[in-house]
Amino acid sequence: MARTRALLKTLLTYASREGSSSSGDAALLSDAAEQALAVAPGDAAWQQIAASLLAVRKSVSNGRHEKEALRQVIRTIADHASRELPAVSTNEAFGSRLRSAWSEAQRR
Repeated sequence: MARTRALLKTLLTYASREGSSSSGDAALLSDAAEQALAVAPGDAAWQQIAASLLAVRKSVSNGRHEKEALRQVIRTIADHASRELPAVSTNEAFGSRLRSAWSEAQRR
């Protein structure tokens, strides 16, 4: 999960910059592709994310900004991140005890 968040942070920071591309953009996007592969080595979804990042890097190297392609990669990573979050407990017995404690406090 930490690798996913770090990659997402890198790409969001990159995407939020204004102005023309710098010479370091291609290197940043190459590094991001490597980070994507490191999240889940051998996973087809993360390999596709890395390939998409390399396609964006190629466009940037050719002087084009593929903002929509980058946004789509970011959305895909965010979707993966949300699936990696631990599920919220729906322990009814615990919730019932909390409601009882709240009710008791209200009576006082």
